[in-house]
Amino acid sequence: METMLMEETSAAWARIVDELHTRLSPQSSRAEPRRRVRAYLDGLASSVERKNGWQLAEHAGELTPTGDATAAGGGGMERGCGAR
Repeated sequence: METMLMEETSAAWARIVDELHTRLSPQSSRAEPRRRVRAYLDGLASSVERKNGWQLAEHAGELTPTGDATAAGGGGMERGCGAR
């Protein structure tokens, strides 16, 4: 029963991440910022124990958190999208 609840919760988070990424993707014309935003969202929804820049970067396969911090701060997003 507990395993089923965890699977349902994971599926619900996956849907939320997909929906959020779909809404944010048009804000950037380049693929790299979109990929980093997706990796950041996946990290937030993951089982990573501490959700800090270094942990999320490691989860995303990045060497440093710079890319994740840029994505979270709206770097690469088109001007005026309100992503901050």
